[in-house]
Amino acid sequence: MLQARGHLTAMIGDGVSDAPSLKAANCGIAVEGASDAAKSAADVVFLDPCLPTIITSIKVSRQIFH
Repeated sequence: MLQARGHLTAMIGDGVSDAPSLKAANCGIAVEGASDAAKSAADVVFLDPCLPTIITSIKVSRQIFH
């Protein structure tokens, strides 16, 4: 729905059931300890599963691409 309206989407997941959504998102994010299916479907795998690390990474990537 958001992608159809031209928005970029991200999905954070760690389980097998998250794999389809990770694949469909513009940026699929898995964390250390995630299932192999989630890691394979994700675009990025964080070794540090803490939310502040993910938030900081998103902020830095926005600075790089803008």
